[in-house]
Amino acid sequence: MLNQPMWRLRRLAPRAKQVLERRKQAAPALCAYEGFLVPAADHFIAAYDEAVRQRGIWRNERVRGRCAAAALSMSMRAWTPLTRDTPGVASVAHADDLFHAVECFLGSVERAARGEDPRPYQNVLLGELRDKLTAAREDRAEVEAADRVYQRALASACEAAEAFAAVLHSFCDCLAASVGRGDDDVLAMDAVRGGAYACDSLVSQSRALLANPGMSALWPGLSASGSV
Repeated sequence: MLNQPMWRLRRLAPRAKQVLERRKQAAPALCAYEGFLVPAADHFIAAYDEAVRQRGIWRNERVRGRCAAAALSMSMRAWTPLTRDTPGVASVAHADDLFHAVECFLGSVERAARGEDPRPYQNVLLGELRDKLTAAREDRAEVEAADRVYQRALASACEAAEAFAAVLHSFCDCLAASVGRGDDDVLAMDAVRGGAYACDSLVSQSRALLANPGMSALWPGLSASGSV
């Protein structure tokens, strides 16, 4: 497995297929790789690209969710001064759990609206905040659903990467043994793949990212904020 980010392994996959197609007649051992290097590369390319696609969907949903939460928070803050002196309406600070804070605020306004001194704006307040609370909850559910799909795609990309990296390592060694380490294709593959291998590097990086999708520095091709 490669001691390098996944996006680089993705670039190596089509190049390895091209090298195999060009040099497979140089030795029977190289020709044998056609049966498993190509499928492993194709599977990894598909899995990686799907994970990147799902990352984009997740990021878009997350932006929408944040915008909905911001709109909800802004509305609550806008209405709070009007209700500050209303009997029965509790003062609600901006809590870490925005939804809980809005629910508490709505509950106190509803109780005040049923009291002896209702305010004329209370129905408008309740309607606006209820609508925005519902929208924010729906957007949060969509973010969570997109995150689950993204994590499954990411796990599939991890498995495909490990399988392809193992085959690629073997192929590069076979290529060097068959045509010589000074061959242009061997040198080009070594230059792109970085030369060094570490058995546990890709596994540890994939586990770290699956545990914390925000670790963009580890895996720029498949993380929340990295580049492909």
